[in-house]
Formats: sequence, C-alpha cells, structure tokens
Amino acid sequence: MTDMKYAPLGWSGIKVSKVCLGGMSFGKTSPDFHQWTIDQQGTEQVIGHAIDRGINFIDTANCYAFGTSEEYIGQALRNLNIARHQVVLASKVYFNDGHLSKEAINREIDGTLKRLGTDYLDLYIIHRFDYTTPAEETMEALDALVKAGKVRALGASEMYAYQFHNLQAVADANGWTRLPACSATTICSTAKTNASSSPYASSTTLL
Repeated sequence: MTDMKYAPLGWSGIKVSKVCLGGMSFGKTSPDFHQWTIDQQGTEQVIGHAIDRGINFIDTANCYAFGTSEEYIGQALRNLNIARHQVVLASKVYFNDGHLSKEAINREIDGTLKRLGTDYLDLYIIHRFDYTTPAEETMEALDALVKAGKVRALGASEMYAYQFHNLQAVADANGWTRLPACSATTICSTAKTNASSSPYASSTTLL
C-alpha cells in the first residue's frame, strides 16, 4: 500500500508520481566527477524501495557519473524485474560534445537508450540552454526523436523564462513538438513563488 499521489506531466499524457527519484547519486565514483555516488547494489536497493513506495518517476542525465548512472538504473530495473511500463524514465542532454546540435542530440539519445536498456525515453530534457546552436536546429532534432518513437515528451532545465519561451515559439512556428515540462531553479523561480504571475506556471509542468 502507498499513499503516493500522481499528476499529469503537462499535456504529454504521461502520469508521474509527485515525488521523482533523482539519479545523480547513482554510478561509478570518479576523482573527475562525484565521489559520493553509490554502487550497483545500492542503486537497486534505493530504486526498489522507491518503487515499493509508489514512485514511478526516475530522472538521470547522460553526464551523471559519466553515463554510469544511466547504466546502473537500467541494470537495476532489469535485476528487480520491473516492467518498462511501470516506470517513467527521464534523462538529459547538453553536457556533451556539440551540446544541443542535431548531430549531438542524435548521438546522445542513442547512447542514453543503450545505457538504460530501453528503446524509448519517456521524457528528454534539455539540461541547459545552448547559446551556440540555433534554436531551430535543436527543436527540429528533438521533434524528430518524438516522431521516431525514441522520446515521448520533451522538457527543459536551467534557463531563463524568455529562452524557454523562445524555444516554445520556434516549435509552434514550425509545427514541432513543444516542451510540456521544465525542471529548473532559474526559469521557475518566479512562477514557483507566485504561480498566477507566470503563464508558464499554468501551461507547463514545473518539476
């Protein structure tokens, strides 16, 4: 039994637990990155407990522990015999060669899917705003992933509200997939303080 509550992820049609399990603590320790991550066995214990408590939403990133966070999560789900449809998997892209260029996005999604051991991602999040790649190139590449079935929904993290708005405007102008979710301190700071003051607070899921 669990008293976990669930909510829709924007207009994506995806239902997520109101508590999300972050994956930054999973993966191999490294002197060049985090040295406080937990091993495969610990990852399985944490994920197993989270699932038992009703958490179905797991977030990670391609850069966490140099990709081993995704590997540990994928292996844990298999070892625990958790069916793919039981979990909502989110990962992020940006801290990689090429940032959010079309080439980088196509390369990085394939790496993420391989490490997680799945053929699709529920939520793919832009980890940062890319000042070097045209928004049109980024949004078209992300839209192609949705149309190809590799990604179900898109999100954004850590950018200014005007940048988030501009990405949405580019998607709207070209008939591409919009961003129904944001996970950030900068973009959402005002909206979280006073939801009625920002149209994005009512039209976008704030994670």
